[in-house]
Order: sequence, then structure tokens, then C-alpha cells
Amino acid sequence: LRHASTTTTSNLEESVGQVGRVLVPCSRGKVGKVRLVLKGQAIDALATTDEEEIAAGQKVLVAEVRGGVVHVAIAPEELLT
Repeated sequence: LRHASTTTTSNLEESVGQVGRVLVPCSRGKVGKVRLVLKGQAIDALATTDEEEIAAGQKVLVAEVRGGVVHVAIAPEELLT
């Protein structure tokens, strides 16, 4: 069984460039939540975006970490194959 947990900002820095899945929808100006897998462990993190809206279940790419919150964009199709 995998256990989802929160993580420290320093660990989140390792998520840059990783693909995750949206748990709680996010949009420009609205914080959501994503699940990432780092070092084999599922991590849930607050997320922001510049996109109009990213729905729950959609895959996203972590672009950067800002103050302990991941900033994401919709993952390009070529990263999902």
C-alpha cells in the first residue's frame, strides 16, 4: 500500500519537471492539489497554474516550486506516452 503525505519545500524542489495528476481542480488565481510520485512515494501538494482551468484527473507538469506550492501546466502529450 502506498501512503499519500505532505512533504517539505526542499523535497518539493525535486518535483520540478515531474508529471503529476490533479486531485483538486486548479485555475488562474485558484489553488488546487496535485499528486506526485517522488522517490517511489505518493506526495500531495498544493498547486497553482497560469492555465484557465485544469480539471481533476488531468496530468500536469511541474514547472517550478513557489513558497512550498508547485506551479503546474497541462502536461504535453509527448510526456505521457
